[in-house]
Amino acid sequence: MKSPILRRFRFAAVAAGLAVGSAVQVQAQHIPNSPAAQQYASPHDYSCLESTGEGTIFDEISAAPSGQFWASAEYLLWWMQSASTPPLLTTGSASDPLPGALGQPGTRTLFQGIDGGPRSGGRFTAGTWLNQDQSLGLEGSFFFLGNGDDSYTARSSGEPGSQIISRPFFNPITGEQDRQIVTDPGWVGGSSTINSSSTFLGASLNLVTNPCCEQPYCAPGSTPYGYTYGYVAGFRYLRLAEDLGIQEDLRFIDSAPLFAGDQIRVVDQFGTTNDFYGPQLGIRGEAFSGRWFVNGAGLLALGVNHQTVDISGSSTFSPVGMPSVKQPGGFYALPTNMGSYSRNVFTVVPEINLNVGRQVTDSFRLFVGYTFLYVSNVVRPGDQIDTTVNTTQLPDYTGPGTLVGPARPAFTWRDTGMWVQGINVGAQFRF
Repeated sequence: MKSPILRRFRFAAVAAGLAVGSAVQVQAQHIPNSPAAQQYASPHDYSCLESTGEGTIFDEISAAPSGQFWASAEYLLWWMQSASTPPLLTTGSASDPLPGALGQPGTRTLFQGIDGGPRSGGRFTAGTWLNQDQSLGLEGSFFFLGNGDDSYTARSSGEPGSQIISRPFFNPITGEQDRQIVTDPGWVGGSSTINSSSTFLGASLNLVTNPCCEQPYCAPGSTPYGYTYGYVAGFRYLRLAEDLGIQEDLRFIDSAPLFAGDQIRVVDQFGTTNDFYGPQLGIRGEAFSGRWFVNGAGLLALGVNHQTVDISGSSTFSPVGMPSVKQPGGFYALPTNMGSYSRNVFTVVPEINLNVGRQVTDSFRLFVGYTFLYVSNVVRPGDQIDTTVNTTQLPDYTGPGTLVGPARPAFTWRDTGMWVQGINVGAQFRF
């Protein structure tokens, strides 16, 4: 048991050390094996330590790692918000006046929307402190998700009794719901395939601060614990690129009354790209007890999203005994909406990260966590499809059709918010 005189001497030494900015010397004299005494050399760090009345105690290794540099790698399992589309494929009843048209009694939708599904990816972070007391650092981060590829195919032989497949649309000439025939029993068979793909990635470069030290302190009667908190200021980049393609392959059956054996391929392609650039601010912190820790960060980026939409279409006609001919224009992609469009819009990107983990060694830690990211204004391919189609401009073997009446389909900017969320498992090394 230490004497009252020794207690007073240590208390006086600590107070004097703080007054003259010699915290490390005082700490080293009284607790020579302390991690903080060995690693920290400024009043900035020591000012975050709390006294028990007998000096600051460091009896247990903290979860907060030390080191000038740090690097981490994470496996991501994230979900992206599903992308909506209008009804693109339907089936119907032969007893309906327009089998497959929306609103008919027997019509059933075969495809509407792209599932966001779970997707794997990675995130890599590296940083360094820029000053001796580790109050200001520079950190860079990059993440990506694997390509989200999906496909759906509906097919029918066209033989009597086979399934009817249609592409629904609104006809501005008649003012009613209508359908384009993909397969019709006794006349035409074939298939329609919808393919979608997407990539999502991002990077950031930030200045980070630690207004409080990374070593533990002891409150009277407690086990060693501690915390850090700091601010983030930097720049963020995000890229979301998606494609949606619709391809139908038609073959008039040999017994068809017209066009027996003729084939037609119709392709519609819708592509969107979002490139976000903007500054971001945030706050992050960590609490630890022994070798266990919990940390989190909240970030908000405000900037410009450069949106790009590309629409193209083609129709290839292959009559029996004649050369194939490819004409511009598909079905939902026609001369009135085909082209490349771009614009810049103001966009908000908030992000939340939460992790829990354990310090395995003084320099190595493992953790598992959760991330939520939201982008306020993105263009997605399904939203760019106009299902009002003026059929007078549909191409045929001789060339594009001549537009008579409303110029539809038409391109109109449509954007929406999108979230991405999921779990992460990672490791960090400091040196």
